[in-house]
Amino acid sequence: MFSSNKTKDAGKKFLKKLIKFYPYKINYILSDNGAEFSYNNLPKSKRPKNKLHSFDEVCEKHNIEHRTIKFKHPWTNGMVERFNKTIKYSVLKKITFNSIIHMKDETLKFVNKYNHVKRLRLLNYKTPAQFLFDNYNYII
Repeated sequence: MFSSNKTKDAGKKFLKKLIKFYPYKINYILSDNGAEFSYNNLPKSKRPKNKLHSFDEVCEKHNIEHRTIKFKHPWTNGMVERFNKTIKYSVLKKITFNSIIHMKDETLKFVNKYNHVKRLRLLNYKTPAQFLFDNYNYII
């Protein structure tokens, strides 16, 4: 089903917020081929000539390389899909929610616990918050 927030403007706003949020330089972004990120899903005859997608304009302005996944290769989004699966089995399948607010609260609690309590092998057994603080002097 088409989501009304999957627009060029939404993609551009998302990227601008992302750049402001993170304390370190973003070198490249890997996205799917959605309309909010690129013209790749349009037939070549429908793509604007000599015009960058608004998402790519922001990337160019901030010297970020924008890469897109290959079509019909959804496993390229593996890290995101894996984290979504972690949330699904740690929160969504474990708790019976009585409202959307309850679901959002429980998901936020899980993400906060993950960022501040869970020590990750990939980060030398530091929490994501510890890693950001130690390497970038950034507090989340």
